[in-house]
This record gives sequence, structure tokens and C-alpha cells, in this order.
Amino acid sequence: MLTPVKKLSRIDFILAAVILLASFLRFYNLRYMEFKGDEARSSQMAVDFIEKRQPFPAWYYSHGPRFSALLAWFIIPPFSLSKNPVVATGYLVIFNIAAIWLCYKFCRENFSKRAALIASIFLAVSPWHILAARKIWSFSLLGFFIMLFMRNFFKALYKRRINYSLPAFTALLIASHLHISNLLFCVFALIMIVLYAHKAYWKYTLVLLTCFFAGYVPYLIGDYNEHFHSLNALFHLPFSIYPVRPQLFISAVNQATAHGLQLYLGESYPEFISGFNACRFLNALLKVSMAAGIIYCIVNIRKHMKFAFLALWYLIPILLMSFFRIRISNAYLIIIFPVQFIVLGVFFDGLLSKIPRGPALLAGVFITTLFFYQLAFSFQLLTFIGNHRYIKGGYGQPFKYQVEDISKAITRFGKGSMKQIHDSIPQGAAHDLSATEYIARNLSAGWPP
Repeated sequence: MLTPVKKLSRIDFILAAVILLASFLRFYNLRYMEFKGDEARSSQMAVDFIEKRQPFPAWYYSHGPRFSALLAWFIIPPFSLSKNPVVATGYLVIFNIAAIWLCYKFCRENFSKRAALIASIFLAVSPWHILAARKIWSFSLLGFFIMLFMRNFFKALYKRRINYSLPAFTALLIASHLHISNLLFCVFALIMIVLYAHKAYWKYTLVLLTCFFAGYVPYLIGDYNEHFHSLNALFHLPFSIYPVRPQLFISAVNQATAHGLQLYLGESYPEFISGFNACRFLNALLKVSMAAGIIYCIVNIRKHMKFAFLALWYLIPILLMSFFRIRISNAYLIIIFPVQFIVLGVFFDGLLSKIPRGPALLAGVFITTLFFYQLAFSFQLLTFIGNHRYIKGGYGQPFKYQVEDISKAITRFGKGSMKQIHDSIPQGAAHDLSATEYIARNLSAGWPP
């Protein structure tokens, strides 16, 4: 007997449209992706392994502790097909888009369809989330594995299904190997277990935590061979219990909006804003809505553990990072994505369910306006990057223009030194020499093999 095919609902079609929109924004003008030293080193590691079976060396990102080579393992499949980093970035974008689907599933299972749609829609058009996807780095993968951890961990706690714990802690192990800052979620997990786990869960959790930390044995061996570089970097961070810096909480709210992109655009930001005529008022309203959502979850903590889950998911990583008396890069705050948008979806859903029909319609118009504002901002941002040969900020020169300039320099200097080629490129010093070297050796026909 044939099983009847389930009829797709209107919600399913809306979700499909959200996924398509997210895919368009992340793949649009992808050849103008960010490509600097860290991206080049990851790419070269994967290429060397494929071509020479050269083992992954111990190496470092721009600053801080050493990271494992897990990212390089992830990008071996796309680099087996092409040495072009755009292909690998497109491969990582798929994980970023899958995180939106997991965000929807988490909200739908634990809150409502409406909350799930609002959260996934705002995540799909978030300029910070889009930029985080368009380069070769661990943060492109983190949203997927963090959502995988949170979804399974919540099921293990709320439904008291121990079998969900194994995939949860496996996802967290992968996320923490991709970026060590995700170990902060171990504190979150322990607090939630102490507060809400039943007694039978404790023995199993101890076994899982033992396996989890056993997964760090290769990392510790590598760190030992590097004279404990990472441990020294961690233990020498200036640490203080007081004062807690509130600006980190503000920065986390800003990352759910279109605010703070001066970090990427630098001196080019005023030109972008003048051409876009961004509405600061709408940006401020989105921040207020986000802050209200966090307060809403905190106020409702006693009603259900799911509100405590969201509140602690948001607050604990930021609180722990705020203890360090150093400048925390905004990139590190991306680890809490997409909880800001889940909080926003839950807040708007609760608001719409409690107010009369007339005000609810006005609230719906307000939410729709915020969505289209974020969408227009993100699209214009990607268009601006593609139309400018050099971004005078952290973004640097878009990848396509780097390839063009390096190819011209090779034609001009022939087999000159790599440093000479790099220095001849306009604004060349703004991106790492290793990026020039990767492009010249792997993507420019004029460079000798």
C-alpha cells in the first residue's frame, strides 16, 4: 500500500521562499568575497594535502590561540574539485543556509510556527550573518553546529531523552575545534544540566563530558609540540571579575541589526551610507525590539525552561567574554548566532498573540518594514562591495579584483619575487602576502608551478 504524499502547507512554501532568499543573498556577487591571510593559509593547507598528501601543520590565525586543522579537513572536498576559493566558499555557504533551516526547526518544535518564520526570515537577511558566510573561516560553519548542539541538547533536557545528548555534544566538540571560544557553551551546558536535568541524566552526562574532553587530546598534543602556545595565550589574558563590560551586550544586539559594519568597510563606510540613505530610525527600532525580546525571555523564565534556555544561551557567553579586560573582536560575538533572531521571533510572536486584531495588523506592518529594511541594506551592501575595487576597511580588496591585479603584476614582472609582485599591487599591503602568494601560484597562469 502506497503511503499518501503529505500536502505542503502555506508555511512550507514560505520557508522554501526564505531559504531561496537566503541562498540568493549569500551567493550573490560571491566572487567579490573577502580573501586575506587566514583564508589563504586555510586554502593552501587543503591544496597541499590534496596534491602532496602533506600533513596539516600547526599554525595560527591572526591572533590568539592555535586552532585545530578541522576547518582544513572540511574544505578538502571543494578544493579537490577546484583551487578557486570561491568554490570552497560556496560549499561553506551551504552550511550557513542549513543553520537557518535548523533555526526554523528549533523554534517550530519549541515555540510556534510564527515565531519560527520570523526568526528564520530575519536571520536570512541579516547583513552580519551574510558577511560571515562569504569567506573561508570557521564562523561559516559555526551557526550550523551550534544550532545542531542547541536543538539536540534542549530535547535531551526537556524531553528527557538521553539519546539526544550524544549528537549534541558531538556537535559542540566540532564547534569548539573550529573555534575554541565555543568552549564557553560548556559552561552553559553545565548550568542547564544543574538546573533542569533529572538524576538519571547525570551519569550519562559525565561519560559524555569525558569523551568530549578526550576529543581534545590531539589538540593538546599539538599544543605541547608548539610549547603550549594556546594555553599560554589563554592563561596570560588579563582577567577580571569586575567590572563586567556592558558594551559587549550592546555589540551583540547591534549584530542582529545593520549597525557596526564600519569594522568591515572602514573609510568606505560614509560613502556606502550616503548612497544607501540608511534609515537610522528603523535600525534603532530593531535594536529596541531585540532588547525587549531578551527582557521578555528573562521575565518568563519561571513559566517554562525554554525561556531560561534562550536567556542563558544569550547571556552566558557574553558574560564570560566580558570578564576579559581585552578588546573582544566582534567576530567572536558571532558564536551566539542565531539566538538573537530566535529571541526576536519569540518576542514578536508573544506580542502578536496578546494584542487585539487592529494593533496586531499594525505590528505586522512594523515587522514587515523591518524585514524589508534589512533586506535592502544587505543587498545594497553586497552590490557596493562588488562595485568597489578596494574597500578601505577590514574587508580589504574583493577577491576578484585581487586576482586581476596580481595577474597584471605577473605579466609585468615575469618571474620576479613574490614580494615585488605584492608591493606593486595598489593597496597591496592591506591584504596578507600569503593571499597574494596563493592567488599567484594557484590561479594565475603566468606564475611557474
